[in-house]
Amino acid sequence: MHVASVRANRLHGVGIVGLHMVYLIGGIIAVALLLIGALFLRPGAAAATEAPPHRRKIDREEESQAAEDAARREAELQEAANRIRDILDQLDEVMSASSARSDSTESTLAGAQERLRKADTSASLEAIREMLLSEIDHVLDNNRELANELRASRKIMRDQHDRLDSFRIAARIDPLTGVGNRAVFDEALKRFAGVADAARQPTSLIMIDIDHFKKLNDQYGHQVGDRVLSGVARLLKTRMRGRDVVSRYGGEEFGIFMPETVLAEAARVAEDLRAKVECTRFAIDDMKLSVTISLGVSQTLPGMSATAFLKQADDQLYRAKQEGRNRVRGYGI
Repeated sequence: MHVASVRANRLHGVGIVGLHMVYLIGGIIAVALLLIGALFLRPGAAAATEAPPHRRKIDREEESQAAEDAARREAELQEAANRIRDILDQLDEVMSASSARSDSTESTLAGAQERLRKADTSASLEAIREMLLSEIDHVLDNNRELANELRASRKIMRDQHDRLDSFRIAARIDPLTGVGNRAVFDEALKRFAGVADAARQPTSLIMIDIDHFKKLNDQYGHQVGDRVLSGVARLLKTRMRGRDVVSRYGGEEFGIFMPETVLAEAARVAEDLRAKVECTRFAIDDMKLSVTISLGVSQTLPGMSATAFLKQADDQLYRAKQEGRNRVRGYGI
């Protein structure tokens, strides 16, 4: 009877620790998946879309800044990965210690059981009882120690989970403008082109370019140019619906994906954006600057590839610039 009670207590204590282990291992897997996702979703990880030959190259200063941002994010992700590796090593030690303690307890209980079978006097039974009570205390102390170690490890894992989640989000945002980065653009291009073809639901794409942006940079400097870029991005976001995706394609170019939207409706949105940018004065230091934008609009068609979808919008953007800038162009517009 005493042995059965001890076994029940022992199994209860071990069960609690085992439950902690299950939760913790699940957390490790979730964090590892987040880390993998962040590594694959950082800028440059998505499949690049070939730019048409007439596109301007991104300024070297911007390329250098992008490289620095990517290197910083890579270092942060590596730091988080190293931290997770350390935690896994600690957990391995905890689990090894738990296994050793369990083996020791098992051996003690087995010995007590054997002695109980052979006991023939009340004195022998009392000695076995005292030994078992001592072992129960030992098991409870071990379980309390393990529970404390696991609680500390879980807190560290939660902190790392939060950090990796913020890294994952940051890896998809253009740090200058606050909209999606090129990786987001490329991902949306593939996704919306595929969905539109499979479901026969049109998606429209608006490609946007800030007119004479190089001239503005040359005249006022790149810091002013960066603030204009940020201002234009803010205006673009104010007109977007919840399901729309706005991202920076590169340099002074942006793209807006509008799912379940036909060309004519997207063209109306594009015209609203053009007028809003044209009438806005960007207050920068003691200056009030104005810029205009050119926009090209396209819509997915059955069987249209992602490359053709982008090229159609880009061709219309080029047409808008060739015809004088500060206008919206699309097939039939």
